[in-house]
Amino acid sequence: VGESALRAATYRKIMSIQLIQQYYTKVEQIIRYGGSRNESSLRKPFQDLLEQYARSKNLVLVAEVEFATKAGRRVVPDGTLKDALRQDWGFWESKDEKDKIEDEIKAKFNKGYPSFNILFEDTHTAILYQGGERVLESAFSDAQGLDKLISRFVGYEPKEVSEFHKAIELFSAEV
Repeated sequence: VGESALRAATYRKIMSIQLIQQYYTKVEQIIRYGGSRNESSLRKPFQDLLEQYARSKNLVLVAEVEFATKAGRRVVPDGTLKDALRQDWGFWESKDEKDKIEDEIKAKFNKGYPSFNILFEDTHTAILYQGGERVLESAFSDAQGLDKLISRFVGYEPKEVSEFHKAIELFSAEV
C-alpha cells in the first residue's frame, strides 16, 4: 500500500507542477500579446490555477462573493473557496504588482477580511495566512514553493469541519 500511495502522491505533484507551468505560459502570453501586467489582466490565469487545485478537494472557487465581517462590514474577496454546502473554506485576494503587498494585506485585515485561510498574491509573491498567522510565502518563480503554498491553501480544513470529523470518530469508536 505504501508504494502505491507514494506513486499517487508523486503523480499529483507532477500534475500540479504541470498546472503551474501552464499558468506561467498563460501569463507570458498575456503580457506579450496585451502588454499589460495589471491585476485585472493577470488575475484570471491565477484564478484558473486555483480552481484546478480546488477541484481535487471537491471545492469551487467562486469569484467576488460578499462576506460579512465580525464587525458587520461587507467585504468582497476576489475569490472564496466553497464546498457543496456553501461553507467558506478560504479566501483569495489578488493585488496589482504596483501595490506594496504588505501594505495591501494590512489594509485588508483592517477592513475585517477573514484570516483563518486567506491567500494574497501579486503575481510575484504569494502569502498564505491560516489561523490568523502568516504560515507560508512563495515567489511565483518557485514552482515547487508555489505548489506547496496552493496545496496547503486548498487543503486547509476549517475548525468547524475538523471538530465535526473528530466527533464522528469519537462516535464511531463508541459504537
